[in-house]
Amino acid sequence: MCTRIELMELYEAYYNMVYRLSFIMLKNKEDACDATQDVFLKLIKTDTSFYSMEHAKAWLIVATRNHCRNIIKSSWKKMVSLTTEQTILEQADNNGKNDELNSRVLTSLLKLPKELRMLVYLHYFEGFTIEELARQLKKNPSTLRSRLAKARKLLKLDLSKEESP
Repeated sequence: MCTRIELMELYEAYYNMVYRLSFIMLKNKEDACDATQDVFLKLIKTDTSFYSMEHAKAWLIVATRNHCRNIIKSSWKKMVSLTTEQTILEQADNNGKNDELNSRVLTSLLKLPKELRMLVYLHYFEGFTIEELARQLKKNPSTLRSRLAKARKLLKLDLSKEESP
C-alpha cells in the first residue's frame, strides 16, 4: 500500500498521462475527467505494492484502459449520443494552440479504432517501446508492430484525404 507522499508523487507524475489516455479512449472531456478521478481512487484503495515508478505507471495504464473499456461497454454510455468531431476538438486541451495541423491530426487520431488509438498514444506520446507495450498489454510484439503500421497507414490516408481539394 502506498503512503500519502507516494500517492501524491504518483498523482503529480501521471495525472496528465491518465487523463490523456482516458480522453483518447472516451473522446469526451467530462468522461475523461471522471475516469481519471476513478482510476486514482482505485490506486488509493489498492493493496498493490509498487517496486518502481515504472511499475506504478504500467498499473495506471492498465487500470485506465480497463476502466475506460467498462465505461464504453456500459448500457448508459450506449444510450448517450456520440460526441461530434467538432465538440471533441473544442474539448481537446492543446494549451490554447488549437491550430489547423493539431486539429487535423487529432481528428484523424480519434477516427482510429480504440485499440489502435491507444497503441499510437502510448507509443508516440508516452514513449513506450513496442516490447514494453507487448509486456503491459500481453500481446506479441510483432502483432503490435503490425497494428502500429496499420494505424500509421490509416492516419496517412485520412490526413491526405483532408489535404485534397
